[in-house]
Amino acid sequence: MPANYTTLTAAWNAATASGYLPSGVSGTAITTAMTPQQKLAAMQGWTVAGPTQDVSIAQVVGYLAIAGKLTALQSYAANPPSGAAASGVLAAKDFTTLLSLGGTTTIAMSLASIASGVEALLAALVADTTNSGITATDQTNLLALAASAPQHWDRTPIAQGGAGLPGSLSATDLILAGLATTATFPGA
Repeated sequence: MPANYTTLTAAWNAATASGYLPSGVSGTAITTAMTPQQKLAAMQGWTVAGPTQDVSIAQVVGYLAIAGKLTALQSYAANPPSGAAASGVLAAKDFTTLLSLGGTTTIAMSLASIASGVEALLAALVADTTNSGITATDQTNLLALAASAPQHWDRTPIAQGGAGLPGSLSATDLILAGLATTATFPGA
């Protein structure tokens, strides 16, 4: 099956004097001042975020315990101080219950509805940091457990923000897409 070069062509032709990097892509922006070889090298380094992955409860409990937050969070949930935010207390109760469910070993962060629910619980705990002990840094670190490694832009499906190529981007792809010639890339 031949490669679909639509996304590659659009990105290649979108280079501007100030630089172009597709939305959601990390790496070096391509510019009109670059040679085709420089543009190819830049695009070969582009990455997109990988899919969200499930997180083991042991990872979350381990983080909280090592950070010295687990016991305090459990105490906050069980015996909230006067003046504690109701939403924070409810979030602490729900979160500690989630972490102690028997028979459940993972939090299905790969499901958007679960991930947004966990994000909301953590946000409520951060909003009452004084009482919950959970900080914005803790929230970031806990949510980072669900992040997977970045993926190469060229090989990531178009629907996930990539170019959708069957293999690594090469000079041959540029030639087949009509973006370069064999004179530009001898031996390709």
